[in-house]
Amino acid sequence: MASYPRFRTKDTPAVLSTIGVSYLVDNFDHVVSNSINQFQHYFYPHIERMWDQTNSLVRPIYGTYKADGAGPGSLTKLLRGKRPIHEDGGPLKLIRAIHTTDELQGVGNFTGQDLRPFGYANKYDGGFVPLWIDRGYSIVDYNEAGYQGKLGPNLDGDVVADHGASAWNRFKPKTHDVDALQFLVELRELPRQLKTTAKGFRDVYRSMRSKKAARELFMPKNLADQFLNEQFGWVPFLSDLNKLYKTYNRYDDRVRTLRKNNGRWLRRGGTVMNVQEESDVYSTGGYAGLVYPQLPFSFYAGYPFVQSTLYSTVERRVWFEGSFKYYLPEFDSDNRAYHGQYGDVMRKARLYGLMVNPEIIYNLTPWTWLIDWFTNVGDNISNVASIVNERLVARYAYIMNHSRRHVINTSRININGGPRTCIWIQEIESKSRDRASPFGFSLSGSSLTPRQLLILAALGITRA
Repeated sequence: MASYPRFRTKDTPAVLSTIGVSYLVDNFDHVVSNSINQFQHYFYPHIERMWDQTNSLVRPIYGTYKADGAGPGSLTKLLRGKRPIHEDGGPLKLIRAIHTTDELQGVGNFTGQDLRPFGYANKYDGGFVPLWIDRGYSIVDYNEAGYQGKLGPNLDGDVVADHGASAWNRFKPKTHDVDALQFLVELRELPRQLKTTAKGFRDVYRSMRSKKAARELFMPKNLADQFLNEQFGWVPFLSDLNKLYKTYNRYDDRVRTLRKNNGRWLRRGGTVMNVQEESDVYSTGGYAGLVYPQLPFSFYAGYPFVQSTLYSTVERRVWFEGSFKYYLPEFDSDNRAYHGQYGDVMRKARLYGLMVNPEIIYNLTPWTWLIDWFTNVGDNISNVASIVNERLVARYAYIMNHSRRHVINTSRININGGPRTCIWIQEIESKSRDRASPFGFSLSGSSLTPRQLLILAALGITRA
């Protein structure tokens, strides 16, 4: 687990308790003393653990108020809209593991085999608790929550590694709408695309006149060639043409927007991932089911004695919040680079994506699209290019994660005296917040270069 300056907890320990007692009674309902058997169970702990840091206040609440709470100096009027503001946030990790329902359910007084007046009656006073087997979370999992095991630090994976760079790249201010340079270089592939498409039309025509040609038309290689030609040829080509057209039509508006926002802090953010999943239902029935205790056969009214179903749900949201600033001299009217033909050429080159940078070189490298299917290398290179070419920095940037898991055990106990339906729910909630450096999630403060530190100082990000 990452290093956090502060740790807080609201844990309650597991408690060993008696959940029921079985015994024999005679004809006079007297308990046979040597027949008493207690059933015990460790009730789950409630776990709530948080790792974070203390943050200084920029605006604490000061002032006086009238005791009667009325008039212009009342507490309500004084504090309205005046919530405390902290200087900044920081890394946070929270894990909460609880049972949202009572563990002991179906409590009653039950009778099993009754041999009176010639013997004894078997009795059980108590209730039932769930068995979670390997599909739920054990007491050990609860106790290790946040440290290791199934509820350890990797419960939701590595949020920064999985989503940090892509979220930064997605929500950072965009200073170009199309990569015209990449488009022009990739035009060399247009003849091959036309040839592949023409071959496809020819094969379709031949298939209408020959059974052999029809069979060849649907050969895996032919289908794969046409699919790849469409997905990685025509779709990007037509998309780039559309972007070029829109950039041409909106050029003046985009220039005005970039001039307006140049050198200003811009808040950006939104949802990166929002999923809801439900597992397959696990069902078991017969004598035992997923409950404890397992009483003798005579306590049950019919077969199956216990019918249990178990399933889990996961709700998870990952989102990003940041405040960015970029500076482009060609959009600053106080800079010499803004004026004359040079400034006009540079603005067009910027908006149309005609400037050579690491991102363009990476995208033009063969097979990098396949790398980006499995990694976020492309996002990291794009972010580096923005830092270098657009002088992009963040005053703050956070990637946040919130997940909630439920494991539900529904058991119907067909016991004498009427069936009992018990529903037990485990809830696991996890929250995290990770902060980026001013240059992204892949760079820590200690790895900033002198040039980057100079940029920070010039933009007023670092504090004396």
